[in-house]
Amino acid sequence: KSIYGLRSAPRAWQRTLSAWLREQGFVSSVSDDSVFRHPDTGVLVLLYVDDLLIIACRKHGQVFLDNLRAKFKCQRPFCLRDATSDDPLVFLAHDLWMDKGQLYISQVPYVVALLEKFGHLAPNPVRSLKPEKFEFATLNEGGKLSKERHSVFRSVIGALMFLVLCTRPDFIVPVSLLAEGQAGPCEGHWNAMVHTLAYLRAVPAYAFVIPLVCPSKVINVRAQFDANYAAERARSGVFLFLALALVYWLSRRQKLICLSTTEAELVAGALACKELCGFCQFLKGLFPDYDFKASLEGDNNACNLMI
Repeated sequence: KSIYGLRSAPRAWQRTLSAWLREQGFVSSVSDDSVFRHPDTGVLVLLYVDDLLIIACRKHGQVFLDNLRAKFKCQRPFCLRDATSDDPLVFLAHDLWMDKGQLYISQVPYVVALLEKFGHLAPNPVRSLKPEKFEFATLNEGGKLSKERHSVFRSVIGALMFLVLCTRPDFIVPVSLLAEGQAGPCEGHWNAMVHTLAYLRAVPAYAFVIPLVCPSKVINVRAQFDANYAAERARSGVFLFLALALVYWLSRRQKLICLSTTEAELVAGALACKELCGFCQFLKGLFPDYDFKASLEGDNNACNLMI
């Protein structure tokens, strides 16, 4: 069968290409075995099934592509330098292009396709989300959804989750709250989901920017964290910044029942510290010539004194 004909085919392709990359002298990242780096040339390769994202200077990148074509049948590569906002490089539903020393990442075509499939559920756009629609009591109002609507709800949340984890931190908390109710959603979950789609219809175009100019060999990596103390369980929020660029974020309900705001902030700080250490380890493996200065920031004075 073809590569897409078997469930085990992606894993088999991963093993084949990973073995070939190691034969070429590449070393996989300790933090992510789908990322490879050549210690001599500095070429970086991100592997996802049969898609490759290659980061290298033109000379070493061309040598790698020639070796790759000699071993495998490949499509013509698309260079990021040739990409524009009108004709971007598309990689795993992400649009990438550079302009004036900055990297732009967007998922506008993905949003358009999502709204074409589910947009009929929310025909009227809204410019902002209403927090009261995502409160615990409001979400659990009404009866359970039917089997058909439950299936639609899970499909929408899955599509939205991919979006908010990649390029849309502006509504990651509402989607995270909706995802927690996928096992048995109520009418309140459905209404909140429709409200979220209405917001996405009003704000479909969104891109974040990463500066590509690095004036120093020392790069600041900063983690900001916060928590909202709640009667049931608090929620942690973490932002990771590489220099001045936001590159990672998460929102997660805490597993502990906290008794104070300070305790909830400490739990969020511990999560941020874990994510910060892992991210710095990942960066150091890819760019060993750079030093990464880590810092942790919170808005609770008592928590900051304890950390």
